[in-house]
Amino acid sequence: MVRNTFYNEELGARIAAITAIVGFLNVLIIKFSVDFWGTLHQKSTFFRAEGPYIYQLMMYPNIIMFFGVLILVSVTIISRIKLEIIVKKLNRIEL
Repeated sequence: MVRNTFYNEELGARIAAITAIVGFLNVLIIKFSVDFWGTLHQKSTFFRAEGPYIYQLMMYPNIIMFFGVLILVSVTIISRIKLEIIVKKLNRIEL
C-alpha cells in the first residue's frame, strides 16, 4: 500500500521498507514496555504452564473468533495477491 502511493517505484519500495522496519521495531518497543510495566497489564490468560486461566464459556468464543479473524485475513491477503497478479498481467498486455 505504501509502495503504490509514489509514482517512482524505487522510492516507493524504499519508503515501504523503512516503514516495515519501523513497524517491526515498534512491536519490540511495545513488547518490552509491557514487560517493564508488568503491573499495568493482565498476565497471560491462555498460554500458561498451569493451563488456561479463563472461564471455559469465555474460552470457546475467543478461540472461534481467533480462527474467524485468521480466515478473514487469509482470504483478504489471497484476494489482494490475485488482484495484484491480474494488474501485472494487464499492465504487461498494455505495453
